[in-house]
Amino acid sequence: MYILFSKLKNYRHKLVEWQHTNHNNSARLIVELNQKLEAEKQKGQVVDKRLILKLEDDLQDAYEKEERYWKEKSHVKWLQWGDQNTKFFHAKFHARNRQNKLEKLKDENGLYRTDAKGIGEVAESFFKKLFSTSNPKNPEDALEGLERKVDDRMNRILTRSITEEEVKKAIFSVNPFSALGEDGFTARFFQFYWEVVKDDIFQACASFFSGGKMLRSLNHTQICLISKITCVDSMTHIRPISLSTVFYKVISKLLVHRMQFCMDKIISMNQSAFIKGRLISDNILIAHEFMHYLKNKRHGNFDMALKLDMSKSYDRVEWSFVWKMLKRMGFYQKWIGWMQECVTTVFYSVLVDGFSYGFFKPTRGLRQRDPISPYLFFICAEVFFSQNTPEELRNEIVEILRVPHVGSQDKYLGLPAVVNRSKNTTYSYIEDKVSKKLNQWKRSLLSASAREVLIKAVGSAMPIYTLSCFKLPESLIDNIQRKMMQFWWGQRRNERKLQWIKWDTVRRNKDQEGLGFKDLKAFNLAMLEKQSWRILKKTDSLLHRVYKAKYFSYSPFMNAQIGQNPSWAWRSILEGRNVLEKGLNWQIGQDTVAQNILQTPRTGEQDKLIWGKEKNGSYSVNTGYQISFQFFHPAQEYLPEIFHQKELWRSIWGLRCPAKVGLFLWKAVHVGLEYEEHGFMQQWYSKEMSRCKPAITLWQIWIARNLKVFEDKNSSSLEIAQAAIRAKDEFYRATFC
Repeated sequence: MYILFSKLKNYRHKLVEWQHTNHNNSARLIVELNQKLEAEKQKGQVVDKRLILKLEDDLQDAYEKEERYWKEKSHVKWLQWGDQNTKFFHAKFHARNRQNKLEKLKDENGLYRTDAKGIGEVAESFFKKLFSTSNPKNPEDALEGLERKVDDRMNRILTRSITEEEVKKAIFSVNPFSALGEDGFTARFFQFYWEVVKDDIFQACASFFSGGKMLRSLNHTQICLISKITCVDSMTHIRPISLSTVFYKVISKLLVHRMQFCMDKIISMNQSAFIKGRLISDNILIAHEFMHYLKNKRHGNFDMALKLDMSKSYDRVEWSFVWKMLKRMGFYQKWIGWMQECVTTVFYSVLVDGFSYGFFKPTRGLRQRDPISPYLFFICAEVFFSQNTPEELRNEIVEILRVPHVGSQDKYLGLPAVVNRSKNTTYSYIEDKVSKKLNQWKRSLLSASAREVLIKAVGSAMPIYTLSCFKLPESLIDNIQRKMMQFWWGQRRNERKLQWIKWDTVRRNKDQEGLGFKDLKAFNLAMLEKQSWRILKKTDSLLHRVYKAKYFSYSPFMNAQIGQNPSWAWRSILEGRNVLEKGLNWQIGQDTVAQNILQTPRTGEQDKLIWGKEKNGSYSVNTGYQISFQFFHPAQEYLPEIFHQKELWRSIWGLRCPAKVGLFLWKAVHVGLEYEEHGFMQQWYSKEMSRCKPAITLWQIWIARNLKVFEDKNSSSLEIAQAAIRAKDEFYRATFC
């Protein structure tokens, strides 16, 4: 392990020396090359064409390096480099810096510290107290009834010898562009040079698992201070993020990957998060059902709910409790020792303006963003009472438990705990959130293809969490989709801009004339179909048992009625079930009349419902979306002829060229290129037009036309051809190199 640490330290010093020696400033180089290129072009007849070509190639390389640099600095994960989005990456980097910049912090005496050193000292003092043990009493009594759940077979699997394949899986599961730790390396370095570094990485990991000791230098963690609000002056407004070294992340991932196989066996059905095969949405739906019950209860015994918040518990987890709990559950001491070494050997520093302050050792708490932490977390609580609980009793319980009383407007796992009569009011925060995010993004700094990626990867994903649990009002979804389309067409805030292709066309698949934007109404139903499918099939889940007890005690789920005083979640699930029915088929099992009559091969099972749109018989959101899409749009057979030209649209999107070129051609067809009259379609199906270079050349001709029309700049055929070649080479380097 020490060998790896020494090599990384030495290599880092060499990189710093190389950087100072070579002065690799791509921005300065771009300016110099542009000046040389312009000077050479001014020579007229005596121009050196070979020199111009070389300068243009060097300039293109400099632009690519500059874009790569700002891409990594911006921490933008949804957009790749190679589409000339340098200005956007640059703007995102500076926006992040402004957002996270701490101007002042209040110390224990109420005095404001404004310099970086003072801010670092305030934060260090805060975290020292937060991560100091309260010396709790022996927790043995609290764990008296805990049964052993980890048997010898599980322990042998957990503590087996490490393999190179495991290490490789762990290293490649770390985000390649996640924030740097104290060592100054990203996971991308180890992934890119895996064949070079794999032996050293494996030996270091094997050293930990055989000796059970962690080198403290590799477990030094920096605490990055992220602002929760715009004007921060107190540590209560700070969200701490732990920046660990890549090697520690790999060790942590290795432990988590081994632990995952047995989590469903040792964690009760009440816990849905972090367990393979379970969904956290189960907890949301069950909590919503119970809160609906509390909200509407007016008679009988007094009831209350305890809201468990694991985010507040990370910093206060007492290590002694964790170790005794693991021992009680049956984990071997060897496994517990590995966990202890990861958690207890950490040293913290506080990161302010790129510099570390302090160096202290905690005695309790778990690290944020540490893969191990979710499996070791503890809890704290909040309270919600039923409507018939007297105010005096509420206050008494709150005082005893020392937890706050929350109302029906509180959220659970990010979603409203109680749905009000006005659904638009309840879920209006989603529209506000999407609008805020769209207004933050700078349209002018992004190409149309980049905006397309942004909407699909970020914008459309924002409401998915809610769409998977509740049916949203159609008017709300219409507003969200309208704002997304305004963003894609380049409309800024309140200005009006012509959208000359219908939204109904844009949201169709790319082989049906569209761009593949999700129709959120149809997607909402597809996600609710998935919940219905899980209730239908996972009859042993807690979610199924809760709903069955309340809504379909004496009938199958597919025959369940809406019932009396149903919750909004149950109403939503029944909406999904109505669509699910369209894709269900019966699979014939043993000894049935249908089997005997039709001579259908037996499956060895009882008759059961399967999803007929997938070969394996299991529901998928993609095929469910195809069915729900038809509820809002005409089927393809009723569409105009242009929607049936799948070969045309596939040939556009199948081109191995920049996305913006394909988007240009898609727009060109839509705005009225009369391909039938001028033989455009025949050219498109030709072998030559299915290649990248002709398509990019056509795009460059369009750019040259715009330069002439709007800026009165002339471009020769040679310049257009050279620009097309450079664009193709840039795309291939960005995509395949």
